[in-house]
Amino acid sequence: MDQYTFIERLGAKIRLISANLQVSTPNLATCTHAHPSILHIAYTAKGKGYCIVGSTHYVLSPGTIHVVFPNEVHKYIADSKNPYTVYFLHITWFGENPHLNRTFKIGKKHVLNSLFKQITDLCWHITSPTGEIRKYALMCLILSELLDLSQVSPDGEERSSAQTDMDGRIHLALKLLSGPPFDFPGISRLAGMLGMSKRTFLSFFRNNVGMTAQEFFLQNKMAYAKSLLDSQEYSKKEVAALCGYSNTQNFTRAYRNFMEKNR
Repeated sequence: MDQYTFIERLGAKIRLISANLQVSTPNLATCTHAHPSILHIAYTAKGKGYCIVGSTHYVLSPGTIHVVFPNEVHKYIADSKNPYTVYFLHITWFGENPHLNRTFKIGKKHVLNSLFKQITDLCWHITSPTGEIRKYALMCLILSELLDLSQVSPDGEERSSAQTDMDGRIHLALKLLSGPPFDFPGISRLAGMLGMSKRTFLSFFRNNVGMTAQEFFLQNKMAYAKSLLDSQEYSKKEVAALCGYSNTQNFTRAYRNFMEKNR
């Protein structure tokens, strides 16, 4: 059994997408964005900054771990005088959110300090015949530590919820567009459910998510399709049906076009 088959059997829907170390410059800011079906974990090693989730500002400082849950609209801003150095992990996550606190504060001797560095080094610097297995194992260790901390933490931190710190209207729209099942509700219905005109909704959604509702829907659907295809547990016909396509050829064409445009 090769290492990729081994990983797929461990968990078909939870995968490490990337692990990066970002050394920011003063006032560096990302655009406002959301990750469909992706759990985003940030560990601040040095410096200071902010993560804005919805309308709430979270301070990033040394030893702070901050979680952004799938489909949440957020933005990162580095401090003007002491910009952050942050480890960022992106992990695929479908279905109910994990029961994690929003924020954690760990000491200098905590095992998570070394785990974030190890997984990032494996992604960028270390070549190993079993590198993929090691990355998966480290990801599982990090998630396990965070789950343990969430169970014992007495600080009353907010639990995971797609509603946490998000405008309720955006949450409703994102939920309808995130699937599965994948059935685009239409702009008129989305606007009506949010009590907006179509024109107001289109502007509201783009300003808060950074893309159109159709683009967000397609991105989320294709991310799900890729996860199913990579698992090798479903035929292409089954994946097409699970993603809302009645015709396998139409799915294949749409999937190929999307991947070519997003390389």
